Amino acid sequence: MENLMEKRFYILSICVLAALGIGLYHFRTLQREDAVLAKYSDVEEGILDDSNADLYPRNIDLVDYYAGGAERSCYFIPQVPNPYINALYYFMDPDGRVIEDQMPIVYIKPGDPAYGEMWEIFHVHVPRRYVPNSVKSIHTILEAEKDKVFSVTFSGMGVNMPIVSRDVKIQDHDGNFPRKIDIYYNKKRATALQFETSLAVSEVKKIDTMPVVSVWRDGDKESLFEKMWSKDMSGDTDLRDSVNVASFERSHPSYTPIWKLSFIHVKNTYPTLSDPQLSVKAWKSFDQLVSDIGRHVNFKKGVNGLEETKFLFNCPQIPK
Repeated sequence: MENLMEKRFYILSICVLAALGIGLYHFRTLQREDAVLAKYSDVEEGILDDSNADLYPRNIDLVDYYAGGAERSCYFIPQVPNPYINALYYFMDPDGRVIEDQMPIVYIKPGDPAYGEMWEIFHVHVPRRYVPNSVKSIHTILEAEKDKVFSVTFSGMGVNMPIVSRDVKIQDHDGNFPRKIDIYYNKKRATALQFETSLAVSEVKKIDTMPVVSVWRDGDKESLFEKMWSKDMSGDTDLRDSVNVASFERSHPSYTPIWKLSFIHVKNTYPTLSDPQLSVKAWKSFDQLVSDIGRHVNFKKGVNGLEETKFLFNCPQIPK
């Protein structure tokens, strides 16, 4: 009986020692991982200066237009967009899930020569012990990637995400579009609006543009792109006269939020938005515009009535 008890005690002792050894090994492994991760940690340096309203929009308004035969609405971002895009970094856990508590990171800001509102999404794959928001700069991401602590992969997708004033006011509509998020730029906090999140990125790292036509009546000093410039261009005290026709709606495979503006010169017979017959007379699609072009267009202006421009606008359409 005593021999049996001794054997059991001996086996139990071995199991306890083995468990303690494994636990100690695991603890020391975690300590080493934490020590390694501690090397890749940034100290926050406050909030990005977004006081320049020309660079950081403070008001995002809705603009109405026609596409695909129906009236649509989009948000007008009051900046001239650069169609070329830069990198935006999202952090992923070892299971391939986005770390929601980690703020995305960018390395360029409004006012920089190459800044654009479109971003290509990169995934930063981090160890399980990573503490969200330890990293706050692209420099630290690249250092950790060089040391093979992080790995970075390209998602193949782009996002429309202008950096704005942290006090930005967004005109309301039914829904939760866009999403206001915090990001890091060079260890500083900034604010961005997340619009389309699944834009295809071409091989030349460029977001395509979409043709949009703005009506310009004879007798008007400028085209009727009134609401975008908050200016009564037709002199009728109504800023809703912007009758614009976009080539594609959001569900179309060729849709993009970047508008390339052209003017179409029309006679005074073309209706204004205050005209009760607008719904019958106005162009609601590119196909309708082409088929009805002879009735309203002033062919003496532009090239057969059409005047192309280099103006680009970021106008993300509200989802249906």
